[in-house]
Amino acid sequence: MHAETDPQIRADLDKAMAKHRAERTLQRLESHLQNHDWLALERPTIADCAVCPYVLPTPEGGMDLEPWPAILAWMPRIKELPACCAPG
Repeated sequence: MHAETDPQIRADLDKAMAKHRAERTLQRLESHLQNHDWLALERPTIADCAVCPYVLPTPEGGMDLEPWPAILAWMPRIKELPACCAPG
């Protein structure tokens, strides 16, 4: 079967593509957070609240965040915000 018609092959390709895109996005986020505590204005903003629901569950999707220490340092800061949308 071909990737276009075999659902399992297609699912594997989609996972690989999603992982690649996630890694590229996380690297961009990491690069910014290496020099800044927050995503905009050097203080928490709606940008942090908008991004956190996508980043915080990353480990649940099978992505290890160890390669991105600045993101790991940002996560507790975002979770501490009183009106944060972060789970748990």
